[in-house]
Order: sequence, then C-alpha cells, then structure tokens
Amino acid sequence: METHKSNPISRLIDPLTFETFIKEVFEKKHHLSGGSGLFKEFSVSMFEGLLWAHQHLVGEQIDVNKNGSSVYYNKAEAGKDPFRWVIDQYMKGCTIIFNGIDDIHAAVAKDVRPLDKIFKGKTTANAFLTPSNSRGFLPHFDTHDVFIVQTSGKKKWVLYEKEMDLPLDNQIYLIDQDKLGDPIDTYLLEAGDVLYIPRGMVHGSFTEDDHSLHITVGIRPLLGIDYLNKMLEVISENDVAFRKSIALANLEEKSDDVELLMDKLQSGFNNPYLRKLTREKIDAKLASQSKPVPGHHLENNQQIENLCLETNVVKAFLQNDALVDSGKKIRLVFPGAGFVATDNPKPGYLEFPAIAFGALNFIRKSSKPFMPKEISDFYPDETKLLIVKQLLKEGYLKFA
Repeated sequence: METHKSNPISRLIDPLTFETFIKEVFEKKHHLSGGSGLFKEFSVSMFEGLLWAHQHLVGEQIDVNKNGSSVYYNKAEAGKDPFRWVIDQYMKGCTIIFNGIDDIHAAVAKDVRPLDKIFKGKTTANAFLTPSNSRGFLPHFDTHDVFIVQTSGKKKWVLYEKEMDLPLDNQIYLIDQDKLGDPIDTYLLEAGDVLYIPRGMVHGSFTEDDHSLHITVGIRPLLGIDYLNKMLEVISENDVAFRKSIALANLEEKSDDVELLMDKLQSGFNNPYLRKLTREKIDAKLASQSKPVPGHHLENNQQIENLCLETNVVKAFLQNDALVDSGKKIRLVFPGAGFVATDNPKPGYLEFPAIAFGALNFIRKSSKPFMPKEISDFYPDETKLLIVKQLLKEGYLKFA
C-alpha cells in the first residue's frame, strides 16, 4: 500500500501509515488527523454553484435538515424555485446536504474512488453546509465507517461510546436522546481536519459562531458476511442439494436434510475452485458498483492513433476490477465497462478470447506505466497493440 501524500487514504489518516491505521484504529476507535489538504478547493461558493446547477435534485439527492428533522420542498407552498428555497432554509438555520457529491464533482470523485479499491467496498461522499449556531442532526450512529473532512468554517463534534459494535444495515435504530451517556471526546474541526468515526459509534455535531462545510466520506468495506453470502451462492449454483426444498424438515432439531447441507457446506468452503469463483464474483460485483471517473477519456481517443509498441500507458485509475473466466472467453470487469444499477448492480465487461488472459493479467496487475512491448512475447506485436488500444478506448488505460 502506497503511503505518500498523493494517496487519498494517506491524507485521511496522516501521520499514521495505512498498516498502522488498519491494525490499531480501523473499526476500533476514532482518530483525528490534521492538515490533510483533501478537498481543499471545495468551497462554499462551489457548493452553491453545484446547488444551482442541480437544483432539480432537491428532495432526491439534495436534502434539508434541522435539529434531526427533514424539511421538504413544495413548489406550490414555497412560491419560488428550489435553489432560492434551499437558500432561504439555510438562512433559517437548516443544514443543506448534497448526497453523492462524488457523482457530480470530478475532483471529489478522483479523491474518493480509489478508496473503493483500498477497502474492497463502496465509498460515497456527501457534502454538508451548516450555518452558524445550528444543528442538522441529533446524535446517532451509522452502519458504515466515516471520515469527516472539514473544508471550510468550524464544527464541533461530540463522540459517545459505541451503541453497537460494527452494526449491520438492518441493525440501525434511533438513539434515545434522554439516555445519552457522557461524551468520551469533543473536537472542534477546522479546515483541513479529518475525523474518522467507526460504524456503531454515537456522534453528534453542531456549529457555534461560524458556518461549517464538510464532506463525509462513507466507507462500506467488504465484510465477512459479504464473503460468506457470496460463497454460499456459488456453492448453491454448483450443488443441487442446496436448491432443494427443506420445507418438511424439522429445523428445530437435528435433521438428516440439514446435516447433509452442513457437511456439503463445509466441503464447499474447502474447495479451491469454488473459492476462486467466489473471489471472481466478489471482484466483479465491486467493480460494477462504481462509475467511471472523468479526465482522460476524450484525450485517449484524440491520441489513440499515435499508439505504438514503445508508447507509455498506465492504468487510468486505482479502481475495483476483475478478470472473470467464462470458459471460452475472458471478461475484464471495471467501472464504466457496462450497466451500473443502484439496487442490483449487474457487471458490465469487455470480453476477450481466453488466450488473452496472460496479457490482461499483466496489465491488470501493473501499478506503474508500461509499454505494449513489455507484454509477454507469447503475443504477437499486433495483438499487444490491439488489446492496449481497446483498453485505451474504453478508459481502463490512459497515456502516461
């Protein structure tokens, strides 16, 4: 894992190394970092510009909250357009939340999307603008880990003991505000500060004599339950015993049907081939959850005719991807290669002849710039160029 300052995770956890963060902090306790520089160009005026350009998203991607309650836009009652209505609510002490800011702001996306790969999961960024002497949300806990990155103004954060250790999404509930214990820590975040809060830890925030603009980076890492669920899916696809009804079995006592399934389950977990299929399916699902990041797609196509064996190219982005063996074909799955759905992502992919596996695997594992001629000599030069050109066209690679 790279730990230099240009790596987003390094700027979120500085001065810790990634290894130290994972071993001593991640999922265990909160952590404060300072001077990250992440999102430092994201200003109040930029937030306002995005609000104006995307005001049609008010009530969908753009929310308004005050003291733990949502405030809803009704055009007939408001008598004005969404943009001006939101500004009015802000002046009344409401917090404006722009969810999924990484889907519409390229610079934020470029800083956030590499975290998908680092945590083998899904990362999102939401922007919060709060006026002075105001509170948007009451103390609560989240079912995902968060990095709070202060970009402008100041905000006070109050942390309490964990309500639950690493809760799942279906374990969320409202906190009884009358039963909050004493805070375990209080921080006043200023521009450049980053506060990591693990899922399950109760936290609340408010402003005092200054406004606050921060971006919350939410991390949903790959969990043990995610792996086991996918493994069970793969085992079931490869053994009809798991697809038979057990409606007549006594599930409260020992049952031959259930005992057989447990034995087969253990056998499946120990099967290297099924573990390989599970890993491929997980990688493919992770790759399908993200959208492509802009910045190189048009430039690639403008330069593509200049490609030669000694042209330096590099993977366009640190992102989740997967190589899936479908028999006679090899599929390279990555963001932008196909359909992306919010509720049920279906991986898109580029398909190549199975013989291309070696070349694609070399490219996928390359962390530094390379030239097409460096691909194995097993492949003719024309094939090397053909593969690299296709990956440039589709945005998986870019010119170094």
